[in-house]
Amino acid sequence: MAALAAGLVLGGGGVGLVWALTVGGGPEGAEADVAAACEVVARTPTIDLEGNNYASYRRWGAAAELAAAAGELDPRYSSIAETLGKPLRIAQASFDTESTEFSEAMAAAREACADF
Repeated sequence: MAALAAGLVLGGGGVGLVWALTVGGGPEGAEADVAAACEVVARTPTIDLEGNNYASYRRWGAAAELAAAAGELDPRYSSIAETLGKPLRIAQASFDTESTEFSEAMAAAREACADF
């Protein structure tokens, strides 16, 4: 399970880096990346680690990586990148998506996107 998580994070990082270097290569690309990340957040209600369907985990990872790419391109988006990445890091570290810490991180991520 840890290998799967590490692979997804590294793969997502590679995709985010390629995106940042090609399509999203400026501050205007950063805004589009955050908008896309928030669209994914809006249609992914939680990170579900049960069973063999990791689609929500992968979506949230992609959203976090897009937001991180935006933060790299434009420091104004560093805060939202941190906020969107936190639920994913909690899920990866504890595999507990029922904790208060996870719920609060998810709420903060949704609020950050709503403010965007």
